[in-house]
Amino acid sequence: MGKNFSFDFSFIFLRGDEMLIHSTGRHGIFLLPTFPLFFLGFLQLYKEKKLMYYFIFASLIFTPLLFTMVGSVYRASRLLAYIPTASFIFTLGVKFILKIKNKTIEKVLLLFFFLLLSLSYCDFVRYYWYDYPKLISGNFSPNLDGAMAELKKLTLGTGKNPYFEKSTYISQKADMQFFKEVYFPYQEVKIWTREKEPFPVQSFVLSSISGSGEIINYRAIPSLESGQRTMYILGK
Repeated sequence: MGKNFSFDFSFIFLRGDEMLIHSTGRHGIFLLPTFPLFFLGFLQLYKEKKLMYYFIFASLIFTPLLFTMVGSVYRASRLLAYIPTASFIFTLGVKFILKIKNKTIEKVLLLFFFLLLSLSYCDFVRYYWYDYPKLISGNFSPNLDGAMAELKKLTLGTGKNPYFEKSTYISQKADMQFFKEVYFPYQEVKIWTREKEPFPVQSFVLSSISGSGEIINYRAIPSLESGQRTMYILGK
């Protein structure tokens, strides 16, 4: 059973998933200012002692336990099931503030949390829209869908054989296996090693490395985002 990091507050409120394709790396599942509301919500839950609230508390505790059985940790996407329950707890936190008898303190706290949440949200939006794309664009696969579609079109139109360059296949193995099954489900696609083998006769080779010398770039498939690699269909 994997370690249960679903109760790691730094993961939930500070940094999120370790994989940048799932998280910005500097924002948690929930915005940081909701952290004190989380505990105020538990205080309000304890004060009201309603049976339904205990059920919600139990679901909050037990929801992530089954996720630990898949053998991986720090995957924020699995904790999306937390959102309805946690949102209810945050709402109870706001209710706790509204129950404060001193109205001045109540208004100051509400304004304080509103400003913190607004600033935190603005920071997230700014980073997500401007800095994060530059950081993450190279982590996503190149335009393999478009490249495979073009490779199939060329091989069908000319009767030539499809190949993958070995270094490209190894670096994008899972994605290339997926798109191979989409575009060439009943056809063998062989692997070509540039350093050891001559260019295959009557073939097109899908590669992330451009051609040189007698090997020409028959097609260039541009990337979908800046920072991603261009894919090439090589011919001779």
